[in-house]
Amino acid sequence: MEKQFEELIPHPEYPRGPDVAKAMMVSTTIPKLLSYTFSYIATILVGIFAFSQLNPLYSILHTIYNFEKSGQLVAILVQTGLGFFGLSGTMIMFSTFGICLFLIGYSIGCLFVWTLFLLPNDDKIHGSCKLRCGINFDTAIKMYNDLRVMTIVQSEFFREFISPCMHHVLAVVMATGAVYSVLSDVSIENRKPIWFIVTCLLILGVAWSMEFYSICMVAKVGVASRMFLSKMRRMKGNDTYWSEVLKSMLPNAINLELFTSVDSIKNGIGMKYFLNFLDRVTDYTVALFMTNE
Repeated sequence: MEKQFEELIPHPEYPRGPDVAKAMMVSTTIPKLLSYTFSYIATILVGIFAFSQLNPLYSILHTIYNFEKSGQLVAILVQTGLGFFGLSGTMIMFSTFGICLFLIGYSIGCLFVWTLFLLPNDDKIHGSCKLRCGINFDTAIKMYNDLRVMTIVQSEFFREFISPCMHHVLAVVMATGAVYSVLSDVSIENRKPIWFIVTCLLILGVAWSMEFYSICMVAKVGVASRMFLSKMRRMKGNDTYWSEVLKSMLPNAINLELFTSVDSIKNGIGMKYFLNFLDRVTDYTVALFMTNE
């Protein structure tokens, strides 16, 4: 689709604007950071955790049978075997999770960048709007409708996975657990190892990045889509036909929410979803502290 869009641009050598360049940078930076986190940093931290006695598998097996009585060599072999088993399973999970993140990140980034590209620039001198790189009105509408089809296909595709639509639940659980663990460690005298705190902060960063990309970026796409439709109506002026057609068009957005409402279909995803994430993390963390007091 992107190759087709490039062919529709009459003057691809023209500058596309600083907003498009910034959108491209943001759309590529966050997925890359998440990819590097899962591929390198998380692998090292999980490896340290898996080969230590903090491994849940080690604790479960030790509860069933105290193999440490058989000698230190047996304990080391069991700990090493469980470490390899736990690390392998975790890496398979990370790989699957990374594929989902890549597909979602590319889809949202593509939609965000091309929606900003289609957004007409304001001509302050003549008081009108002008499309970028010499594209005409009909081409812009065609590209917008193609993006609309992509959003519908991608939304249904991600719903088949189910897990992408559970991003809010996963992010709230991850962030709440990380914040609670860090605050609990600060409030006690016997501090946990530094790598434990680093792991919690890493989990918190991953949860925040997931919600930022799946909510804030999608919300920005919705705002840009509404601005596009508004400016295109201004460009056509008194043309009744195109005015009615543009009024009937909906903003583009890849809906990753588990439940779809009429408001989200009509207006797209709003920033209130991200505020809900922050509120839930705060409330659940406070509730956990009050429960354990």
